[in-house]
Amino acid sequence: MNDSSFPQSNPASSSGHDLLQAVFDNSPFGITLLEPVWDEHHRITDFRYLLVNGIYADCLNLTEKELTGRTMGEVVPSLLQDDIFDLLVAVTQTGQAQQYPFSYPGQTGTVWRKALLTPLASGVLVTIQDITDYKKAEANLQRRLDLESMIAALSSRLINLADADLDAGIVDSLRQICIYNGADRASVFLFSADQQRGSCVHEWCAPGIASLKNDLQNIPFQTFTWWLRMMLTGQVIRLGTLEDLPAEAHTEKSILGEKSIRSLLSIPLIIEGAAVGFVGFYGVQHEQTWDEADISLLKTFSTLIVNARKRMLDEEKVRRTNQRLQGLRTIDRALLGSNRPDESPILLALQHTNDLMPCERLLVFRISETTGLAYAEYCLADGVLEAQPDVIIPAEYFYTDPFLKGEPVVIPQLLPDRQGIPPELALYEQGFRSLVAVPLVRQQQCIGAFFLVARTPDFFTEEYLQIAREVASQLTVVLHQQQLHEQVKQYTGQLEQRVAERTHEIWQLSTWQKAILEHARQAIISTDTNGIVQTANLAIEQLSGYTSDELIGRVVQMEPGTPEAPIPIVSYQTASDSSPSERFKLALETDGFFYTECLILGKKGQRIPVLMTASALQDEEGRITGYVGIATDISALKAAEAKAEQTSRELKIFFERALDLHCITSLDGHFLKVNQAWTDTLGYRAEELEGQHFLEFVHPDDRAGSLEMYQQPVIDGYVNRYRHKDGSYRLIHWRAKRYEKLVYSSARDITERKMAEDALRESEQRFREIAENVDEVFWIQSADPFKLLYINPAYERVFGITSQRLYDDPFSFLSSVLPEDLPMVAAAFERYRQGEEIPIQYRVRGADGLIRWLNVRSFVMKDSRGIPLRCIGIATDISSQKEKELVLQQSLEREQELNKLKSQFVATASHEFRTPLATIQSSVDLIEYYLDRPEITANTAIQRHLGVIKNEIRAFDELLSDMLTIGRIEAGKVVFHPEPVDIVAHCQEIVATHFNQRQDHRTVRFVVEGKPVPVYLDEKLMSHVIVNLLSNAFKFSKANPELRIVFQQAQLLISVTDQGIGIPTADLPNLFQTFFRARNATSIQGTGLGLVIAHQFVKVHEGQLEVRSEEAKGTTFTITLPN
Repeated sequence: MNDSSFPQSNPASSSGHDLLQAVFDNSPFGITLLEPVWDEHHRITDFRYLLVNGIYADCLNLTEKELTGRTMGEVVPSLLQDDIFDLLVAVTQTGQAQQYPFSYPGQTGTVWRKALLTPLASGVLVTIQDITDYKKAEANLQRRLDLESMIAALSSRLINLADADLDAGIVDSLRQICIYNGADRASVFLFSADQQRGSCVHEWCAPGIASLKNDLQNIPFQTFTWWLRMMLTGQVIRLGTLEDLPAEAHTEKSILGEKSIRSLLSIPLIIEGAAVGFVGFYGVQHEQTWDEADISLLKTFSTLIVNARKRMLDEEKVRRTNQRLQGLRTIDRALLGSNRPDESPILLALQHTNDLMPCERLLVFRISETTGLAYAEYCLADGVLEAQPDVIIPAEYFYTDPFLKGEPVVIPQLLPDRQGIPPELALYEQGFRSLVAVPLVRQQQCIGAFFLVARTPDFFTEEYLQIAREVASQLTVVLHQQQLHEQVKQYTGQLEQRVAERTHEIWQLSTWQKAILEHARQAIISTDTNGIVQTANLAIEQLSGYTSDELIGRVVQMEPGTPEAPIPIVSYQTASDSSPSERFKLALETDGFFYTECLILGKKGQRIPVLMTASALQDEEGRITGYVGIATDISALKAAEAKAEQTSRELKIFFERALDLHCITSLDGHFLKVNQAWTDTLGYRAEELEGQHFLEFVHPDDRAGSLEMYQQPVIDGYVNRYRHKDGSYRLIHWRAKRYEKLVYSSARDITERKMAEDALRESEQRFREIAENVDEVFWIQSADPFKLLYINPAYERVFGITSQRLYDDPFSFLSSVLPEDLPMVAAAFERYRQGEEIPIQYRVRGADGLIRWLNVRSFVMKDSRGIPLRCIGIATDISSQKEKELVLQQSLEREQELNKLKSQFVATASHEFRTPLATIQSSVDLIEYYLDRPEITANTAIQRHLGVIKNEIRAFDELLSDMLTIGRIEAGKVVFHPEPVDIVAHCQEIVATHFNQRQDHRTVRFVVEGKPVPVYLDEKLMSHVIVNLLSNAFKFSKANPELRIVFQQAQLLISVTDQGIGIPTADLPNLFQTFFRARNATSIQGTGLGLVIAHQFVKVHEGQLEVRSEEAKGTTFTITLPN
């Protein structure tokens, strides 16, 4: 481009042209200046290129010379039919700038550009920017958002799928991913436990693509060493073409080529840091480019697959465990619950054990300490039960390792010369090839063994071994009980012999007892058959106060008790006053003895509680010759019994009504007494528990530990599982202490608490998995003390601040908040600290310098009393939403404003124009009327109406002037020429010119405060403002208005005050709107444009126009200008 391309109408502006030429030549954008071409009807028919730079010319594949001076129709006729031409016409006619994005095919893809159309006085300036990179970034972002949404949906689906639907769900997930990334085939490949082989477990193929799943089963990895190493080290394989494979992967390259695979993306499946397989995506029909940005999300997808399969395997393990526990419970019931004499519990247990472990033979051996041999007590061979089979082996085999340590012997493959196996069993010869022998140990003593043999090598899995151990523990109990039963029978025979011997000894001792009682400390008296006292020992005197002499000759009387006091009273009456007690005689004559608790009436009338024993004295022929009575003072015993009874009653209430499980057990572990809480907690009645061994109710897995813990003198905090009567198990927390020969225990059911803890732990894990993989910022804070408990990683990305810093200082996030929003955020945060739930939106600046809009919501978790416990918050990035809302809101507000202005303009303008025209028309009609009247009478009226017409024309002219001024303001064409002005002198001149010759003789009260200094402003525009405000003050009040000028250090204040009708409060917000008039001013002439113009002129000066008003009291307008 050269200087000749510029307009040469003004040589004096050559320097400006040079500057413009430099701008055009050095701009990074394509720029052209277009001049409209008008036809005879003043319509734009074309545009001429006045100035063009090289970049713009390149966009049209032309040179600057080929464009400059020519029209668009001459160069590219098709542009006249395009939207760009209509936009150029609109910009020229409206003066509003426009944007026009467009695209076209390029050598490397679609090219996006944006044309900016800016109106100028001489035409339209067109600037073309390349926005291809922005469009690509926008498309990539949308693509990534689509993939994130897909992964989130797949995550929710895989988590909630049932086991039966999981395989189909994974295949469908592969289908959706392939549709997204263009892969023709996808598969999930799992490694064997030793990572030496692998199999394809899931596969999806696009239509027309053959499946390889059946061919990829149990594949050895010797030929895939490079691929396996990449997967085991957690690396992603991303191949756009097989040529990208390294030299060491030549085997993989060959095999992949044979399978027609052209591109490959392989992502390892990781569980707890170890690779267990991979998910692969393959390009078959064509080479595929894999987006690097998708890798992280596809890793998330691989994690979803791993977790889904792990969940399925875990649930399968739980089902198998439940089946095993159900079988073991059946065995427990067979061993411990069988009471039928015609069936053996051990044989039943062996039958149920064989259902769980289908081996060919099970034997139970019992060791006899007397013979040193082990006898096979029970046998199940090929499904046939047999009691006491003829199998005997030396017991010495069970006194070697590992039997002495209580460990089982496991032989996965039996050999003919296997050492340590009793040859008497002849297992190998009978075709058996694997064996498990579990010692039956009771109190660290081997009492037998449980043998299981199978004809299949490696038959006994770890699960079978665990079942064998658990069954063996129960067999030990039953075998031991049988030994105890045999011992009890032996002890019973010995006891009967000892009883006979003891009877003879007692007969000998009875004679000695009679002599001893005479010297006993108990009170002893004897009477004849009539109850008259014959003898009495010294102890009676200490008891009753009667001497022996005083009692001899008295008759023993017994008065029966009353219902209120049932204890009988014994007294000693004189023989002449009474007869013997019939009760004594009847009891003694009938039974030969009398035994009761009674009260003896003492000499002084006191009543002494005694235990009275009376028996008949017989001669050698058995005839009753008298009676002897023994009275034991039980006063101290009664007192002690009363106290003990009270204590016992209190302890019984505490024991029976306690919420915890209380029990008393013997040292060998048998329940002696349990309280009601056992029934409430485990469902067993006391009689079902008392006498039973506690291990019978303990979960088999916990019995060994429970028995070991039971040997401790003090137990504090031990937890095991107890069987409920319904077959379920409850977690029981124990505290116990051994005292003398008993164990006193207190326990508590913590099943619900443990389940709640496990659920909480699992919920917390799920929460972390979700919280750490969402885009929203999520946090939890304790209420008292106010402390951050958790914040997810999204915080660092959004706020650009490390999470640790927020943990150290909960206010540190405020440093990212924009200063404009900081007061609002700080106030909201303080309310949040006080436990108030807050919704708030504000802006932050991240570490990347970008400003983001955040929508923050908080929730308060309270306890049952309404006291805050924790505060939970979520912050969502709503920047894109805010941008769209802002654009939409601005467009809507502008449209509403334009519609309102249009309607208001039409209504007001029609009224304002119609009013003066109607007045003029009326005056013209009257003048025509007066022209036909006599001149003497008509001249005066005609002159008056001509004056009315002149006034209306003047008002009409002012209205048009104001409307034109409004138009210039809205078009941005107000001319602003500020210069230093003596504002005091200028205001005095305004007052003198416009307001000194008023017919009502009112004047302006002028006040100046501060030291006057020149003010930088546009004298013409400010005159218009002050005249308008003073005119309104005169119009709406009857008093003199005040004009006050106040000079301050940084600003100038100009105020106009009147004591007029004032402005209603409801009308103040609309005061500076076009054509708006207050409701109390409709009867006063005005257009509603003056204040609008004044307000805009003040804004041009970067000042403010404010109003304070009170209806019926007056109004003050204040202009604030920077000084």
